[in-house]
Amino acid sequence: MKTIKIFCAIMASVVLITGCYTNSSEKDIAVQDCDKIIQCIKEENAEELKQMFCITILDSNVDLDEQIENAFDFIDGEIVSYNYLIGSESISVDEGKRTRYQVYPSIRNIKTNNNNEYTIYFYKYVICLENPNKEGISQIDIVNESGEEIHIGDVYTVDPYLK
Repeated sequence: MKTIKIFCAIMASVVLITGCYTNSSEKDIAVQDCDKIIQCIKEENAEELKQMFCITILDSNVDLDEQIENAFDFIDGEIVSYNYLIGSESISVDEGKRTRYQVYPSIRNIKTNNNNEYTIYFYKYVICLENPNKEGISQIDIVNESGEEIHIGDVYTVDPYLK
């Protein structure tokens, strides 16, 4: 019984010390993705934003070009500030090796010079050994302060079981 309590205390300490992400370089990747998405939107750089998507989405019938242009139009004004919340992650390990690693960051408090506010959520496979074509962003959601939203990509094309 005492061993179980000690084990539980050690595991709780490990979780508290390591946090949500397993190492800082993975957190850095998510932060870089957040910054890159914002930069692409600020510069209306559709090609660079499109390159962040996984091959599964790029090869699908999803019209990314139109969705990206609609997203640029959806944001009223120029982005002047934002914060990110890295959010959650999902990891699968097989025999000590990561086989799947997904992140679900959000960019919050995105403010524009026209006093509008937005939140951006995105879904990304960092690692997917069973299907490397899934590695990359599958969907970006942009939500305004009224709750209206617009989507770029389609997470269900990449992961139909989520429906």
